[in-house]
This record gives sequence, structure tokens and C-alpha cells, in this order.
Amino acid sequence: MAEDVFAAFRLNGKTALVTGGGGLLGGSFCRTLAGAGASVAVLDLDESRAGVVAAQIRGEGGAAPAIAADVTDAESLGRALASVRSALGEVEILVNGAAHDPKFDPAHR
Repeated sequence: MAEDVFAAFRLNGKTALVTGGGGLLGGSFCRTLAGAGASVAVLDLDESRAGVVAAQIRGEGGAAPAIAADVTDAESLGRALASVRSALGEVEILVNGAAHDPKFDPAHR
């Protein structure tokens, strides 16, 4: 019975885009979506952090490009979306996980 319930939540063949994907919560969102079968575009201002999450997903057999993007810059987002479409196709799932927390940024204390 439980298998039937989980089957209803499979995301095989779907493309997800997660902003802030290199962060603590964003990374968890990315790994969970990938675990459900989605291809996941890991977007983050810090491409190296996005790369760590994307590499974890690829290591488990998933599809996950790491893409640098600044959610406050329309041109940056346009370039990122073009990269996602080129790599994975149209986006069907969007998680807006990007955030700025001043307590972690010494320049804003």
C-alpha cells in the first residue's frame, strides 16, 4: 500500500529549478526533488556551492547542472534560464529558495 502512495509523488521526467540551491535548505530541496526522480537545476549566487550539491545528485545517478545566478539581476536570471533549458528542457517545478541572511554576512552586521 505504501508503495502506491509514494508512486503518486514520483517526478520522473520533470525538470525542477531551485534558486539558492547551494544553501542548507536549497540543497535539501534539490536532493529531495532528485530523489523523487526530477532533473534539478541547482542555481546559486556561488557556483561552487551549487556545484557541490549538483555533484552529490549526479553521484546518485541524477541529472543536475550547477548554474551561477543572481536572483536580483534580470539578465543573470535570463542567462541562467537559457542554460537550464539547454541542459534539461523546460522548467516545470520552481523552488524559490534564495535568501540573504545578514547574520551570516559580516558586511551587513
